[in-house]
Amino acid sequence: MIMLIIIFILIAIVQYPKLINTESRREVIIFTVFLVFAFVFSILQKIGVEIPSPYSGIEKIVKLFT
Repeated sequence: MIMLIIIFILIAIVQYPKLINTESRREVIIFTVFLVFAFVFSILQKIGVEIPSPYSGIEKIVKLFT
């Protein structure tokens, strides 16, 4: 678990200076949101929480319209 946290910190350390230099606030916000979602899902998967496949949800939506 510690290794996972270290990897996400390294990703942030490497990517944030590049994003901040572009001065695009939108890109920084979007990157942060994706990084947080990835981190949360990685931690949940690591502790054993079963994350459902998005395929089943998409399949149900498609069946509604067909």
